[in-house]
Amino acid sequence: MTNVAFIITKSEIGGAQTWVNEIAKLIEQDCKVFLITSEYGWLTQCSVFSEVYIIPGIKKYFDVIAYIKLIKFIKKNNIKSIVASSANAGVYSRLARLTCSFKCIYVSHGWSCLYNGGRLKSIFCKIEKYLSKLTDVIWCISESDREKAIKKIGIDEGKIITATNAVPPMPARLKECLEYKILFVGRLTHPKRPCLLAQVISKKPQYKLDIVGGGEQLESLKAQFKDFKNIRFLGEIKGFSAYKDYDIFALISDSEGLPMSGIEAHTAGVPLLLSDVGGCHELIEKNGVLVENIERDIELS
Repeated sequence: MTNVAFIITKSEIGGAQTWVNEIAKLIEQDCKVFLITSEYGWLTQCSVFSEVYIIPGIKKYFDVIAYIKLIKFIKKNNIKSIVASSANAGVYSRLARLTCSFKCIYVSHGWSCLYNGGRLKSIFCKIEKYLSKLTDVIWCISESDREKAIKKIGIDEGKIITATNAVPPMPARLKECLEYKILFVGRLTHPKRPCLLAQVISKKPQYKLDIVGGGEQLESLKAQFKDFKNIRFLGEIKGFSAYKDYDIFALISDSEGLPMSGIEAHTAGVPLLLSDVGGCHELIEKNGVLVENIERDIELS
């Protein structure tokens, strides 16, 4: 049985973590599946993994001790393949190729070197291009990510595969109008922009906004909008599937690959309001609109 390790920076519930869990389920009958992450959380509780290994240092862009721990783990457990699903995880796993022999797959859930690089974006893109040479397969989850990998980062097209996210169909939304109910599902942390959406809805009492998700911004957002009865913060809901109860699904974000929550809402037949970033446009046909991340554009939509 082949030993396969998934490495991801955080284990809190989110699109990338859900993707890891679902892919691990697909191979668990044929492989021994390991998980490497920085902390205990939703993903570490999933039963698919034979063993969970915590390396807190992988939260940092590069930590020598974390790097050494990863190499020791790979060698000790005879890991044959590693699937990396976050920017930091991608750095550690691919640099480990310098001293260990294994197949390395890097999954882009949105290129952080582009959206999070700031003034150093060009440098981070050069680093990503170098790391791609240490990678066997670069898995893009949207056509948009693939195009950026080739044209903006300069990654060899021959190393790239594109396979979009897929989810089980959600219960279908009834066609009649409900109560002007809007839903946001996502981690309340960068690059998501729930605050921007809430600011718009706070001025429109006829609309109701439910925000599903946990994260570092949850408490501050609850405090900021505590006086608005039409905005509710429901926290993290495991296995959320009640998209059909809403009139609109809204995801405002600075960056996306192909958002899992957007796909789930799409399968439920809920109209979409999405930021025009990453692969979001691939979900829009005649079922919604794309917006810029400014209040006026969201209001007009």
